[in-house]
Amino acid sequence: MSSPARCPELREELLARAAAIEQGAGEDDETTCWFVSLVATMGWPVRRLVGMDGARAALLLAARVPIPYQRGWVSKVSDALASSALPAAQAREFIHRVTTERGG
Repeated sequence: MSSPARCPELREELLARAAAIEQGAGEDDETTCWFVSLVATMGWPVRRLVGMDGARAALLLAARVPIPYQRGWVSKVSDALASSALPAAQAREFIHRVTTERGG
């Protein structure tokens, strides 16, 4: 069961975009631009805003954007992880992958 979300419309959008990627739709520039803009304007989508499943979907979307953006988000994800606002396994995986990534 997912935690209640303060922004249910945003949760639904995150879930729909993540589902499209998981179903093989791949990444697209519009989704990348949308997600980058979302994080820039609202901050990281955490559990209290979008529920735990929405936060998980955000990590999936974040993993598909260019690595320079991901590097800029490591501190946001780390802070959210420290306050249990993200699914721990996925957040740790994101942080590990980004901090060990070369190039980009």
